[in-house]
Amino acid sequence: MKEKIIKTKVGQLFVSYQPAEKIAVFLSGAGSLPTYENFLPVIRKLPKNWGYLTIDYPNAGQSPLENQENFVLGDLVQSIIEVLSHFKVIQYAICAHSISGLVAVKIAESEPFCQGLILIEPTTYSVLYGELAQNPYPEFLSLQEKVQTLGGGYVYLKKIGQESFSVADFKILWAKAEKSSDRLKFVQEGFQHYCSIAKSDFQNLDISFQFPIFILSQAYREQEYKDSEFASQNTQIILGGNHHYLHWSQSEKIAELLLKCDGQDVYKL
Repeated sequence: MKEKIIKTKVGQLFVSYQPAEKIAVFLSGAGSLPTYENFLPVIRKLPKNWGYLTIDYPNAGQSPLENQENFVLGDLVQSIIEVLSHFKVIQYAICAHSISGLVAVKIAESEPFCQGLILIEPTTYSVLYGELAQNPYPEFLSLQEKVQTLGGGYVYLKKIGQESFSVADFKILWAKAEKSSDRLKFVQEGFQHYCSIAKSDFQNLDISFQFPIFILSQAYREQEYKDSEFASQNTQIILGGNHHYLHWSQSEKIAELLLKCDGQDVYKL
């Protein structure tokens, strides 16, 4: 495995890379989790002919701090493409969690070599700006109450993480996440953790890809995804799990889905 810091438009990004015939590109959601450790349950189950590329966003994992105040989603997408180009990654599928589902689609729109998208509860327009932002799911509100009862979001995240990781793997994940999060306590006022995402970023998404799109979701969100900007004739919604971090509990299923991203039907220039 190669570990490297790569300079991009949005700042220096820490990456881990294992070359192979095909590459699984992993993108974490918002937060401080280091991407390699975050997706380690999946990485350990990758098919033998698959390598991986994990990318820590600015201010997350082991990437340095970089104020994202002047950056928009397109800048982040361009930066990820710069990393792909650096390693000359051609045959790959993207496995993205939460808000990174939108990033993954934008990457696939921008360059021709993606062979599949595995989106783990991708953030929809409805959740961020639409109806579900105004009237959240009862299940979501119930979870918020549970989180408060447990003592906060970090306690809840730690609890569900310990159910899916080995003791050693989780210890490393949590230590790096806490170290990354602690840095943000000392940034100046006005420091922006994440690039700006506008309503327009969700509009007119071109997902007429000639490769499969898999959405992993909890059952109660099924209709949301059927009605969302991620729906297409090539989109398959797979239900399972009982929390947002399905790449922890459904890692074997994700590894199986990568086998379906074989590129045989990818559009050729």
